[in-house]
Amino acid sequence: GGGIIQVVSATKTDTQSTNSATKVDISGLSVSITPHSTSSKLYITGNVIIGNSYDVCCNVHIDANGTEIGLGDADGSKARAHTGINYDDNSENKYQTKSCAVNYLYSPSSTSAQTIKLQMSETDSTDHASNNKMWINRSHSEADAVWNCRYVSTITVMEVSG
Repeated sequence: GGGIIQVVSATKTDTQSTNSATKVDISGLSVSITPHSTSSKLYITGNVIIGNSYDVCCNVHIDANGTEIGLGDADGSKARAHTGINYDDNSENKYQTKSCAVNYLYSPSSTSAQTIKLQMSETDSTDHASNNKMWINRSHSEADAVWNCRYVSTITVMEVSG
């Protein structure tokens, strides 16, 4: 056990944003994989580059066939996700991006096709105002300057023998 049976991956080079507390698919970061055995595990890894506006908490979620997996425990009214950027009241954040690693070992216990996708949501203290957003592969600032970059986000899923 423990050998890699197959690998699938996807790369996102364009940008996307949301100001929704409801999970939104990150376009391009979805893969399909059919495990060879019910004892196989799926190692989900990747990296999501996030930019955010002032007063926004950015969340990255893992969805497997319509079920959220790999998220933090419930605790009061706190948002739950796999990874992300917590609220920060520094207005200069609009010029920054942060790298959010995705790492999770999933046991589907099935030989049916598994669609694994990354999703995003944002929570803020101003009721999802249209100017409060979470961005993928760019900062919130859109100044056309050499110090304002574009990035790449990825997802890779490896079937690991059980």
